[in-house]
Amino acid sequence: MCRMEIAVAIGAIAAIVWLIIMRSRRLVMQNAATTQKAAEQGSASAQFMLGLMYADGHGVPKDEAKAMQWWHMAAEQGNANAQSTLGFVYANGKCSVPKDEIRAAHWYGQAAEQGDTNAQSMLEKLNFPSGHPLSTALPEAGHAQPAGRKPPP
Repeated sequence: MCRMEIAVAIGAIAAIVWLIIMRSRRLVMQNAATTQKAAEQGSASAQFMLGLMYADGHGVPKDEAKAMQWWHMAAEQGNANAQSTLGFVYANGKCSVPKDEIRAAHWYGQAAEQGDTNAQSMLEKLNFPSGHPLSTALPEAGHAQPAGRKPPP
């Protein structure tokens, strides 16, 4: 194969890779729009997924506050994935929220009640075994919610 043929082959491969990347980006954007619509219509699983998308900037601009809002909406509807995610966020002080083991225990407790074994393990690491009062009911005093959010039930 001569240099010209190699250059043409490399150019063709680069063009194919570029087309795949552009198609993937378009699909991600379409998926974001579809997920946003379902989330706005009240789908807890879509709200959870949209929270992940905002947390990572995948298909939407990265926005940790919006991620938290969507996760809270999903968690309040009983989505165990969102509840466990909020437990992780609060336990580790992620997404621009301060570390709060009480809130972490609350959300891990909600997920654990639905059989989430990871949440059960995390509760024990926080020294709040499943069934501990703080793992199911969140005290109101002294624990700030993210801006614009009401306290969890």
